[in-house]
Amino acid sequence: MQRLEKEVFSRTKVSFRKLQKYGFKEEDGIFVYRRSFNDDDFEAVISIDQNGEVEGKVIDKDLNEEYVNIHNRALNSGYVEQIKEAYLVILEDIKKNCFEEAEFIYPQSERINNYINKTCKLKAQHPLKKHPHYAFYAYGNIRKPLALIRNGKDDEYEAIEIRSDEEVIRQLKDQKGFEQASQLDKNSYIGIRLDDSLDDEIIYSLLDRANELSEKSSSWLVPANPKYYDVFAAFKRNDVIDWKQSAAIKEGDYVYLYVGAPYSSIMYKCIVVKTDIPYEYKDSNLSISRLMKIEKIRQYQKGELSFAYLNSLGINAIRSQRRISKEVSDKLK
Repeated sequence: MQRLEKEVFSRTKVSFRKLQKYGFKEEDGIFVYRRSFNDDDFEAVISIDQNGEVEGKVIDKDLNEEYVNIHNRALNSGYVEQIKEAYLVILEDIKKNCFEEAEFIYPQSERINNYINKTCKLKAQHPLKKHPHYAFYAYGNIRKPLALIRNGKDDEYEAIEIRSDEEVIRQLKDQKGFEQASQLDKNSYIGIRLDDSLDDEIIYSLLDRANELSEKSSSWLVPANPKYYDVFAAFKRNDVIDWKQSAAIKEGDYVYLYVGAPYSSIMYKCIVVKTDIPYEYKDSNLSISRLMKIEKIRQYQKGELSFAYLNSLGINAIRSQRRISKEVSDKLK
């Protein structure tokens, strides 16, 4: 039975300086507010501790005991609903006047977010409409983030999933405080509940390692010879096309297609949506053993990312698929 206070004050943080002005009284370090309602038959008692945690009670003044029926969803009589609605008006008014919206529910989540902001220079992104509170931290590629802070069912908890080495994941996933990643690749991410069961420093060290892994660019420069394949016509037909795959390219990586003379420029930015498609082909110019599917996400103008510009970034030749540094990748965005 989830209490109304948790529903109302979820994802908020208290402004202590506003409490006393509103009418809260400090009692042994706890801020307490009392208000009678429903013709003085009931009293709302709201308590807020130093951590900003809210507790509330509705007291039936005739019986001098807590009226818990308002928290029971199975009870929907007119009288119970009347008391519940009146109590919610009080809670919402306190929320409006004494609280601010918060991105995260729990203090450890906020501390971890601040560490990622400061150390990794990454801000939370919220790309999922279905899960608007999921916070992704990524160097451009949201499909392979450094970390994800997510909420559990009914905001009962928050957890972080951090990119890590497979061996580290195997060692940690069954230890206390850790869990298997559920939203990201379980072989590449380790989960941790942000309920202070693990010290911040342990999580910070894992984030530092994740940052090292993410610093390795997941972007590729791939040549396209217009003499042998009309990539422009291919993308006119469909935004997703097949392409020869090198061994190291993974799903979620970015591909910059460099089209040779007479264009001599990067003409497309794509994302790899599928890899390791079996395919056998060989002629005097080309040998293919597997394909990938790439999806066009941007088309550039001829000369916008020319060979001369790439040369100024330290790229002297474009003969085969090659990984580009994160520094160069950042400049191509």
